[in-house]
Amino acid sequence: MSPEQVVRIDNASMDILENVGVVFRDDIALADWKRAGADVRGERVHLDRGLVRELISFDPVIVTYHARNPERNLPFGNDHSIFVPMTGAPFLRDLEDKRRNPTLDDLANFHKLSHMLPAIHSSAHHIVEP
Repeated sequence: MSPEQVVRIDNASMDILENVGVVFRDDIALADWKRAGADVRGERVHLDRGLVRELISFDPVIVTYHARNPERNLPFGNDHSIFVPMTGAPFLRDLEDKRRNPTLDDLANFHKLSHMLPAIHSSAHHIVEP
């Protein structure tokens, strides 16, 4: 992506956080956001872009994605990407292009497929929700 496209995405996401907000249905999360300085209105949290920038400044630049086998740990951040399939899809499209609810067999098949792909680092959690 070009730098201009990155700026457009950043501005659009900040606009959503500031003006639309994010709903949290968890009292602890709402208290944490209020303590951090967010504008909490009921269950909806509005985040000022300055607050977002301040909070993400504390994040480490690189984190380690830990594997069961430490030799397979992966760095994540800066120039290091980790590729995983999406998670939690409530529907799928089958080979006849029909939208339907996934089954346990679909979940197993998606995990098998992602496990076989050399570019995928992890099969994540539930690729689809049976």
